[in-house]
Amino acid sequence: FLVEQEAFSYNSPYTDLPYFKRILVIPMSKSSKTTDPNLISRGVFASLVNLRQTILQQQSNIDISPIDSKVVFCIESVLTSMKALRCVENSKTLSDIIHNIWKTYITDFLSLREYVYILVSDQFQQIFNSIVKAYTSINFPSIFRDDTAYAHDLFFRIFDLLSLPAIMTLLKNQSNDQLMPHVANILRILLLQMQNIAEEILFKKDDLLNRESTVQPLLEYVDMNIFEASNDIQLTIVEVLGFIWTLVDNTILVPQLLDAKCASFTLKWISMNEVSFTIQLASIRLLYNIARHEKGCAALNEANAILLMQQLKKRTLNPNIDDPTYEDMRLLFSMAIALLTEPKESKSDAKSLGKVLDQLMQLTVNTAQKKNHKYGDFDISEPLVVLTKLFVHDDIMDYIVKDSQVKNMKTSSKIAFFCDLVLQFRGALANDDELDQLTLTALMNIIWSISFHEKYANELKSNAKFLFTIKSLANDDGEAWVEQYVPKHMSSVRKAAAGILWNIDENNPAKVVRPGELTPSVDNRTNNSTMAAVGNQRLRVMISYSHADADFCHQLANALEKENIFDIWVDFAYCHTEDLWEEIGQAIEKSDVVLFLMTKDYQDSKSCRQEVMYAKDSLKKRFIPVYVKRDFAATGWLGVRIVGPQYIRFGKKPFEATVKELVKLIIEDKSEKSSTKKNSKTPVVDSSVKAESNENEKSDPDLTKEEPENLHQSNQKITQVAVNNSKPIKIWNSNDIFDWFDTNKIRHELKEMYDFHSGTELLLYAQCLRQDWESEYLDIREQFSKRYGVVLYRNEFVRFVTAIKKLEPLQTKPASSTCTIV
Repeated sequence: FLVEQEAFSYNSPYTDLPYFKRILVIPMSKSSKTTDPNLISRGVFASLVNLRQTILQQQSNIDISPIDSKVVFCIESVLTSMKALRCVENSKTLSDIIHNIWKTYITDFLSLREYVYILVSDQFQQIFNSIVKAYTSINFPSIFRDDTAYAHDLFFRIFDLLSLPAIMTLLKNQSNDQLMPHVANILRILLLQMQNIAEEILFKKDDLLNRESTVQPLLEYVDMNIFEASNDIQLTIVEVLGFIWTLVDNTILVPQLLDAKCASFTLKWISMNEVSFTIQLASIRLLYNIARHEKGCAALNEANAILLMQQLKKRTLNPNIDDPTYEDMRLLFSMAIALLTEPKESKSDAKSLGKVLDQLMQLTVNTAQKKNHKYGDFDISEPLVVLTKLFVHDDIMDYIVKDSQVKNMKTSSKIAFFCDLVLQFRGALANDDELDQLTLTALMNIIWSISFHEKYANELKSNAKFLFTIKSLANDDGEAWVEQYVPKHMSSVRKAAAGILWNIDENNPAKVVRPGELTPSVDNRTNNSTMAAVGNQRLRVMISYSHADADFCHQLANALEKENIFDIWVDFAYCHTEDLWEEIGQAIEKSDVVLFLMTKDYQDSKSCRQEVMYAKDSLKKRFIPVYVKRDFAATGWLGVRIVGPQYIRFGKKPFEATVKELVKLIIEDKSEKSSTKKNSKTPVVDSSVKAESNENEKSDPDLTKEEPENLHQSNQKITQVAVNNSKPIKIWNSNDIFDWFDTNKIRHELKEMYDFHSGTELLLYAQCLRQDWESEYLDIREQFSKRYGVVLYRNEFVRFVTAIKKLEPLQTKPASSTCTIV
């Protein structure tokens, strides 16, 4: 095939190969064709090296000259050797050979600017055509389907070709006029190839690290040539913008694209008056995708992006409001505005955003109805992620759920629509499609926001399939985000599922605590908390905070611990699982005061909203609003709930001085309440009972002078009233059963496992249990261990059995008698 083949190595840097005194192409018969890819590769690169050396021997820097016959002969040798590439059967091997041919072609030939007359000749261009033909013969989808790691590697090997001198010379507008169209054509081919590969791979957060210097010249090329009329330049600009959009569409790459000044150039193009529609649309596409990342959003807002977008709307969108050509631009504009703005929670804002919200909801419906859940360039996860941010605002959520104008929605309501989507994406945690995982996560966060409102909770509760799915997701440990970006305002699927169940399940403490009843018994719960027991002199302080403010929370917790007069509970000290609601709920119940560390992130967090509602709305706990930053003002749901109590604001004074003020505020009413806490062994009672007792103290001054023992008896009377029930057991409801479990100090996990909804169910179970309670214990102990990961001891089950047996004589008592459960 070739003389002196042994001098070549497949992995050799081709520009450093030795000069060959004699390269002889030997014509091959059909029967003599080799299929050895290494041999074929060596032949191709040997002929390319020989061609380059022959060109360098020619006269340079001439405008027009016939190509020397030696050069022609070498070109034919290259073309002959490249025909053998058809014999390479392995697609991945052929791909590697072609990639290295591209590298050699760009490095060793396009750098020969003195020999342009050869490079642009028809004979030489046959080599380029031959490379393209070989490239298009490769079955890339089959390669990437079997090896995504290879696809990722190939993408960045091609990406590195963009930094070669010949390409960079073009991007700086310094390319030879004759050669420029050819180099631009190669650049477009490489960019298009990378866009196709990008659809097959998942990017990692550091993929563009140290590659910003390659991205920025692409942006600069667009900026320098934005008004150029040349067809080649305009085609290249379109391909460059398409490639940049492909990068920025992978949100995880946004921080490094910001370093390449992507946001700055995008805003510059948006502010221009007379750019083409293509540039305007591409700029809006870029801006929207940048805004999908918090860092991108911050960078755009810092550069006054909203003002520039309003000017674009006035200049371009408003005059063309009825032109369907601008429909995509209007939608992208709306989504970008939704991500960039922080609308206040008011009716006027919801109404002013009406058209935007209608478009978002319509896009969600359109993508949901497509088999692949894509509509145009949008994946269904994109409008859903935007909605998760907007649903923080109750009025906006209300508008979308009740009033948004949507066509072709096949469900009876918007809530049913979201629930159906959850059922469709239920299996996302079991596969590795991270867009599906993001979609499910967004849906769960949307429904969690909806579930805070009782007017929608009933519809969620009545959807049996949805409810079953949510319960399974709350216990699903298959969730594993690897590298992909997740907006910080979104919680995990498990956490959102637990939050939804907390909000809509009437058996949850946050929903059923009523005046005069006991809170769930703390003594019988299994938990990791080391909070002080009832009666301890030290005040129990629970800190509620957003994880975005974790550093400040650590600092504050450490400062309060140093005072040595508090028992501080924070989740990072006592919670070690993803499902924190049970432990956090207990911490709130046992606390003397709850600190709300209030920031914008706190107000936007559904987890924090859950904690505030339980502490303030359900348990009527004493709380202190603590403003972490001096410029934040609580609005919306949080603003309504923190009205009244004295607050503390950090940032105006030194940290230590503000901590002292906070300590003073925490303990200021200790003297008033010490008589009710000192040496008390009273069961924990609902805070509504405590509040009622405090009102009595105000109206009867002698009550505050009562001795601890007498006060203990007084509190026992209050407790006795709370546990008496005048109703026959047969007509007990779930709330009465809740009281019965707590009064008899039965483990709350058993209440959850049996899930009795009526007194009749309880009595029927008692009859069954009477036959052989020990067998039942062995069975329930196994279920208990699997579900909760702890042991149910015999004495704990005996307590349950004993209480059940005491119920039986009471079932025939008249309703007028008092049923005292002891």
